Amino acid sequence: PTPTPTTPAPVPTPDPTYPLAANVEPAGLGRVGLNPASDDGRYPVGKRVRVTASCDHGFEGWTGDLPAGTDPLANSIIVAVDQKRSLVARCAEPTGFPLTINGETLDPGQLMLFVLNGKVTVSQSPGPDGKLDVGSRVLLQATPDQACFDVTWSGVDTVDRMFAWVEMREDRVVEAAIER
Repeated sequence: PTPTPTTPAPVPTPDPTYPLAANVEPAGLGRVGLNPASDDGRYPVGKRVRVTASCDHGFEGWTGDLPAGTDPLANSIIVAVDQKRSLVARCAEPTGFPLTINGETLDPGQLMLFVLNGKVTVSQSPGPDGKLDVGSRVLLQATPDQACFDVTWSGVDTVDRMFAWVEMREDRVVEAAIER
């Protein structure tokens, strides 16, 4: 018998794919979701992907390789994959943080808070948004109603008996215990 030549089975050409990357700047101030998600960050040509930014302190807009006609101020956009794209969600940086003392968040303009067995005064009051400026160092003073009471602080950076300091780098929760 003479061998018959065989033709190799055709190998299907894979559909082209492109990477689609999206991140948040400044880092750590939010998240970006892609729907549908992709295990390897690549999508087939023509695939429509919803890209949604979720920012902790406000969304400012998209930058990067946006498709033509995309609204850069919409926090959720649709991208039809047609090329390699890298998107950046610009998130607003915080302008301040709230200060909570013994379970009560200071109100705008508030400089004093009555607590059990005394009061706590603060060296600066929250602004109109109820927040203290980022990085500000706030002095807290606990004043007992009676001289025989002591002050115990928690959630502060530094303590000197009835005084304590906090640096506003995040939401702060402080406890001032004034006890006999």
